[in-house]
Amino acid sequence: MNYYLGCPLWSNPAWVGGLFKRGARPQEFLTQYAEVFSTVEGNTTFYALPRAETVLRWREATPDHFRFCCKFPRTISHDASLRHVNRETVDFLDRLSP
Repeated sequence: MNYYLGCPLWSNPAWVGGLFKRGARPQEFLTQYAEVFSTVEGNTTFYALPRAETVLRWREATPDHFRFCCKFPRTISHDASLRHVNRETVDFLDRLSP
């Protein structure tokens, strides 16, 4: 059984000089985070579907074994209470698929 360990975010400026190298820039945070942890919770997907270019950048910034645990969009999970959202769910999963 594999275990994945991570935090609910990867972009915390307070981690510069600790988890992140001193002088690390925000665009380097995910890569440096993925050197220590094997997963991260994707909170941003709850609020909006990320652009395809954004998902590609996330993928390129992390090793193959790294996992994103993304929240379902609020429109699917809360607004629609998971009912009649097949198309929206497929769109969400397609956007995040490798």
